[in-house]
Amino acid sequence: MSKFGCLLLTIALLGCEKPNPTPEVGDSIYSSYKAEADAAGKLAESEKKKLVGLKKELLAAKPQTGDAKIIQRQYFEAEKKVQQYLQEQFYYSLRAKSRQEDVRKAYTAAFKAKKTYDSSEEQKAFDSYKTYGKSPGNWDSKRRIANYHSETGFGTPAGAKTEKPAQPASSGH
Repeated sequence: MSKFGCLLLTIALLGCEKPNPTPEVGDSIYSSYKAEADAAGKLAESEKKKLVGLKKELLAAKPQTGDAKIIQRQYFEAEKKVQQYLQEQFYYSLRAKSRQEDVRKAYTAAFKAKKTYDSSEEQKAFDSYKTYGKSPGNWDSKRRIANYHSETGFGTPAGAKTEKPAQPASSGH
C-alpha cells in the first residue's frame, strides 16, 4: 500500500501542468474595465428611471408655460445622459474584451515559454493613464512658466519683479 501511496503522490506532484483557462480573472486592468462598464450601466438605468418620471411630468404639464419648457429641457438632458452612459458602457465592455484577448495571448505565450505571466509594467502604465486621464485639463501657461523658472532657476520671466538688494543702515542723521 505504501508503494501505491508513493506512486499517487508522485503523480499528483509531477502530474500534467495545465494552463489557466481564464487568466484575465486575476488581471486588475481587466477587472477595472469590467467595473467601469458595470458602473456606467447602473448610471444608465438610474437615468432611465428618472426619464420615465420626467416624461410623466411633461405629459401632465400645461403647454405654453415655463414649467413645460423646464421639464422638457430636463427630459432631453436626461435622455442625453442615458445615451452617454450607454456609450461608456459599450466602450468599457469593448476594452474589457480586448484586454481579455491580450491577457490570454500573453499568458499562453508565457506558459509555453515556461515563464510566469507578469503585467506589472502594463499595470503601472494603466495606473498613470487613469490618474492623469481624470485630472482637470486647465493648463495655465503663466503658472507653468513660473513653476519652470522657480524649479530650474533659469532666468526670470519677462516683466517679473526682481528683489532689490538690502540697503545699508543709515549713519544716524
